[in-house]
Amino acid sequence: MLYIGGIFRFFGNSEWYIQVRFSKSKKKSVLASLIPDLCVGRFYNVPDISDAKGKTALTRTNWSNVKAVKSGKELALNPINGVNRSEKYFLLQKKDMWLAIPQLELARSLFFQNNKMFGYAQSPVALNVDFRRSNVSQSNLMIEVMDSAQLSKGQFEKCFNATQLAYTLCDSSALNSFLSVHENFRLKQKTSKVGGCEVTWWNFGFNLPSLKGAKMEMMLSEHISTYQGQNLYVANEIKGITGIPHTLPLDIEFISQKWAKLAVSQSTLNEEKLEVAGEFIIDDEQGASSFSQTKIISSHGIGTFSLSPNRSARTKSSKGKVRIINETGEAEVSGSELINTDLPTLLGSASAAIFVATTEDDGDDKNIFDNFRSMLKKLCEESDLTLAELRIQKLRKIKGFKSHMKKDGTGTRKAAVAHLTSPSENFETITLIDVDQSDFPTSGSKKSLSTLIFKFTHLDDARAKAETILDELVIKSLRWPRNSFKKNNISTQNANHPPYYWVRKVDDDAIDRWVEKTKEKIQKL
Repeated sequence: MLYIGGIFRFFGNSEWYIQVRFSKSKKKSVLASLIPDLCVGRFYNVPDISDAKGKTALTRTNWSNVKAVKSGKELALNPINGVNRSEKYFLLQKKDMWLAIPQLELARSLFFQNNKMFGYAQSPVALNVDFRRSNVSQSNLMIEVMDSAQLSKGQFEKCFNATQLAYTLCDSSALNSFLSVHENFRLKQKTSKVGGCEVTWWNFGFNLPSLKGAKMEMMLSEHISTYQGQNLYVANEIKGITGIPHTLPLDIEFISQKWAKLAVSQSTLNEEKLEVAGEFIIDDEQGASSFSQTKIISSHGIGTFSLSPNRSARTKSSKGKVRIINETGEAEVSGSELINTDLPTLLGSASAAIFVATTEDDGDDKNIFDNFRSMLKKLCEESDLTLAELRIQKLRKIKGFKSHMKKDGTGTRKAAVAHLTSPSENFETITLIDVDQSDFPTSGSKKSLSTLIFKFTHLDDARAKAETILDELVIKSLRWPRNSFKKNNISTQNANHPPYYWVRKVDDDAIDRWVEKTKEKIQKL
């Protein structure tokens, strides 16, 4: 690989892509969800990737010497196949040389263990649903992996370095740095026309966490440029980061009431070495979904990651003992007790792993989806479905369109997006979307939108698709984008809801009919 550039998405497509250039391939972009495995100098789609170009250097970097953030163009890096080198670098001064560290490569090494973490960085609200933390005491931290994460214990241990995830979620400096990715993503997007198609571009950026005293093993480029009269080197790949400062407690444990079969698995106490596959294949067909389970598990990651002082997060199952330390003393609770215990009662109040602005609004119309909530509750009671997530969110403003605003002048139109999961091993997710139409006249020619129902294999995928559908809904003047569903092979159904339920209390019989119609439509997916 010669180059990793800007991130982009075509309008109406939920998938993000990233610019790339290879020495012996005409491929110019791949799914951005592959970022955890992308490094300049690596070889792909070949049997041996051991001949990476460059030289390895182990260095203790003085991060206070970060002098600037520069683009590849500003650093006069060589153009590659005519691309505009807009990728961003942290520029550090080291004695008689300059070191340019790609922002995306550093974020990959610190945070993006897999494509789920890259997805969380773009939409961190999902982390509030998938992970909950309990600070039992100053020395005891527990992080609960919720059902919505759709991770068995074995998958979690293959997908995640637990210590690295705890650092991301619970160290204040790391968390602020991780959240800055979303802020950059929100503020720095630009839209342009490419061949008559609207494309959104994003040049990745984020704020540094505290890295005082940390060491990095890097694959440096050969001397390729000068900056202010001194040699400039680029870190193509970060092989490992050790000695990262942090504020985590001594005992860190990941628990889940679903992890009932496997014994305790404790990571190595010093530096956690991740297994790296010898070959990685970039395949557009296999990579058609950003969130398939195989893609989560197949990440190369980095060689070493460790904190200073050393910490080692653990995962717990029914055979393991969880040590609880609080003001009244110390006790051990078995994993089987965890599975059969109300965790808030055991651990005290749990909170979302991270805190970001909620999508739900507290305006005058905050109760408009109460009947929808009642329907969901009864639907789950009468089926094997579980409500994994319910989000009440405003429709986004799309340039040139006005359907995101209510016609009666009372504000922005909202939608309810409910993701329900089934107990199947395939992690099937059923998504229901309903839109506030309380401003429509109670009589007239305008036909109200029915409840949209669709199915995806994975919750992360369903979240991304729902966002795209709502954007297209605005463009279609509040009509479901049927052509887009067909084009993207999205199987959908629609269930009629009680008329004008947003502005009136619906009786139980009407809720029952809504539930039955919804169950009938789900069976047809």
